[in-house]
Order: sequence, then structure tokens, then C-alpha cells
Amino acid sequence: MGLRPEYEFVRAALLHRNPLPSLDAAVQEILFEEKRLGIVSSLHSDVALATTYLRQANETIFCKNCKLHGHKFANCPTIECRYCHRRGHILDNCPTIPPRPPGHSHKPKFSHKVDSSSVVVAATSSDITEPSSLQLTDLHDLLKQMISSQSTALAVTSGTSWLLDSTCCNHMTSDISLSSSHIPVQSLPPIHSADGNFMSISHIGTINTPTIKLSNTYHVPNLTFNLASVGQLCDLGLTIIFSSHGCQVQDSQMGQVIGTRRKVGRLFELTSLQHSPVFPAISAPVTDNTLFQWHLRLGHASSNKLRSLTSTGLLSNVSQFNTFDCLHCKMAKQPALSFPKSASLCDKPFGLIHYDIWGPAPCPTVNGYRYFVLFIDDYSRFTWIYFLRNRSSLYQIYVDFANMVQTQFSSKIKILRTDNAMEYKDSRFLSFLAQQGTLIQRSCPHTSQQNERAECKHRHILDSVCAQLFSGSCPEKFWGKAALTSVYVINCLPS
Repeated sequence: MGLRPEYEFVRAALLHRNPLPSLDAAVQEILFEEKRLGIVSSLHSDVALATTYLRQANETIFCKNCKLHGHKFANCPTIECRYCHRRGHILDNCPTIPPRPPGHSHKPKFSHKVDSSSVVVAATSSDITEPSSLQLTDLHDLLKQMISSQSTALAVTSGTSWLLDSTCCNHMTSDISLSSSHIPVQSLPPIHSADGNFMSISHIGTINTPTIKLSNTYHVPNLTFNLASVGQLCDLGLTIIFSSHGCQVQDSQMGQVIGTRRKVGRLFELTSLQHSPVFPAISAPVTDNTLFQWHLRLGHASSNKLRSLTSTGLLSNVSQFNTFDCLHCKMAKQPALSFPKSASLCDKPFGLIHYDIWGPAPCPTVNGYRYFVLFIDDYSRFTWIYFLRNRSSLYQIYVDFANMVQTQFSSKIKILRTDNAMEYKDSRFLSFLAQQGTLIQRSCPHTSQQNERAECKHRHILDSVCAQLFSGSCPEKFWGKAALTSVYVINCLPS
């Protein structure tokens, strides 16, 4: 239960008195201050009273924004606030702006001064009434209710509950039966409680229950509740996220939620926590000589290294090489997660065509081309290549290819798979596909893996082009001829 910022001076004065005043005296002081603040606020509210002086003054007020009389610039109905972008007020008078901190003096740029002759406020000592016994009784009941509500959360927690505590140096419990292993201690300093008492530590153990695992836990016999230390969890590399619904404990390295806590009142109760700080490579027994254990012992060595050591007999008790899957190697060595391979396969020619463009090339061909387009049949993997001077020719190239397929093979393209380039969203291009009855499939933005067939074919052709140019000592401008040769050879070779 707290006071608003305007009562800060009264609160400071009460706290600095020696001895401290009683509750009745403190409540009476606050009521006097509340009455005084009400009188001060009435001085500002009386400005709204319509007086002859104010009406005459309003007729001479001129607004520089709308060029009209009767109001000032700050109250102009056409002015726009720079904070909420609503009309009728300025930034200094914005009702939605966040409140300023206590003690922050802010004087509005446009303030209306009221003549003291037009407004008269009389305040006498008779206006300040003594607090009645009913008011004091209500305040006493309210204070008791607020104090008792804070202990409601403690009443609903059981003796086996674990509460999150940010002031504990270690996990603490009074029930030694919860620990799976413990050792007695005598040299540790006592625990200082909030009421100034001291509690001794008798044992240090590991809590191992079906839902909670906590290592290095103090056994304090005089402790009332089981406390889980926030600092000790953070030292293990864990991240604790608090919210109004509870909190979560995450492993920052794996990104997994290993513990949950529910919110009981204003306390956070630990419902589950499974964390093993000991790594499997360290805890593995020496007699365990599986290939995966050697992989862990040798600092996650590659499969080729292990295969070489196995073949030479340097790894004891490992006679053959067995494949294994190490999740930690994938997370540490791969720049991205593996993308699943496409299992789709067309059962007829031209049922699915992969379509993609490459370019611009750093050097144009002999004929001035900088781009090339690939059409790949998903059924036969047969590839067609077309050269372009600019990307605007994509529409005409596809029309020529579709006409060639219909004339030479008496077939139509059923599905066209492309990336998300803007050229494939052209209205002429989409209209032609609708006329041909061709469906278009686009990959997601920045996901080239979904257009894998075309991207891999690009890489295959470009690698072959570079090898031909290097081996023949040809100028770069002949890369187009080399690309045609590569596509022809790839189509002739068995796939």
C-alpha cells in the first residue's frame, strides 16, 4: 500500500520524525494534506467560471494558427498534437502522454493567467474537518486487509513447494529427505534472515525429485520454505524470464525451456526444473569405448578422422566404424539447420518445370548477353538454356519455350515452379499462364532451398563453364559458348 507522488513531502516528514508517529497520527497528517491539495486544485478549477472579465478578454484573443478570435494557439481546434496526432491540443497539453516523474518541473509554453480580481477563493480553518471515527476505522480495516493479502500466497503453498528467491546465495531447504545425496558441513557461515536472526547450515546435497533437480543445495533445519536461488541458476548459464503469468527457465545454449514456475500471489513457485550441469563427455566412464564416446573425448572430431583412426587400430576396442548422429556438432558447426529434401517426383514429362534466371554476369558474352534462363523438366531432368540481354525479356522467353513444347512434344506445361522474383508477377505473364492452364508455384522469400533443382543446376553449369575457360585459356566473353556446351553434355550424360 503506497501513496501517490504528491504525498511525497508528507511521507518524508513522517519517516524523519524521531520517534516515529503512531498510525492514527500518520493518517491524520495525510488527511490534512489531502484536504490542502483539494483547496489548491480548486484554484485551477475556478478558472473555468464564466466571468465578465474573461468573456471580454476572450474577444481580444487571437489564434495564429487558424487566424480566428476567441481562443489561443494552444487550444486551437485545428492544431495537431505531435505526440498522439490528434487535433485540438498541443504536445504540452496532450492527455495521452506518459506522466512525468515526481519532482519534474514542467511549465507549459502556453499558460493562461487569471486575474486575481475575477476569481476569489476563501479558505478558512473551518474548511479542514477532523477525521471522523468512521474514517479511521475504515482505514484501519483497509490496512489490515492489505497486510493480510500479502500472506495469502504463503498460505496456498505447500511444505514441499520451491519458491524463487533473488536474495538467496544458494538453494535452501529444511527437508533433508528431498536430497538424494548429502554431506555434513561445519565450516560454512550461518544464514542471515530478514528479521536479523541466524540459521545454521547442516548439510549440502543434491535435490533429485521426479520434477525438480537442484545441485549444491543447503540444508537449513530452521528454514520455513524451500528456496531456489536466482543467482545460482544464472551461474549455470540459465535465463529466467518473468511475466504476469509466471516465469520460465531457459537453457541459453540450447534455447530450450527446462523449468517452469507458476505465480502464486506475488510469489513464483517452482513447479519443474530438469537441468544437469555435468556434460556427458566428462561423466562417461573410461571403460565405455564406443565410437560416439571417442567422438566426444576427441573434441567432436570429424567422421573422416575417426574412420582413419579406426582403420589403423589406434582406437582401443573399436573394430568397425559405425555411423552416429551428434546433435551438438550440428548446432555448433552448421551455419543453418538442414533443409529437408524434396520427395516430389513428376511421373510425366512437362508435368513440372523448374524455371529460374541467373545474372547479371560480370562480363557480357560475344553477343552481349548478361543473363541466362534455365528450364528443367522434373521428370527427365532435361535442361533448356536461353540467353537474355536484360530481365525484361523473361516474358517473351517463356512464351517461346511454351510454344516450342506444345509444337514439338504436343504437350502443355502443367506446373511452373519459380522463385519469388517480381518478373514472375507481371500481369502479362500471369495472363498467359491462365490461358495455357498452367499453375505457378513460388518459393518463399529468401528461401532458395525450395527451388533446389534450379539452384543446383545453376551451380553445376557455372562450375563446368569455369573449368572449360580455365583449361582452354579462353577469354571470359566466351562463357556463353561454354554454357551451351555444358548444357548439351549434361543432357547427353546419364542422370
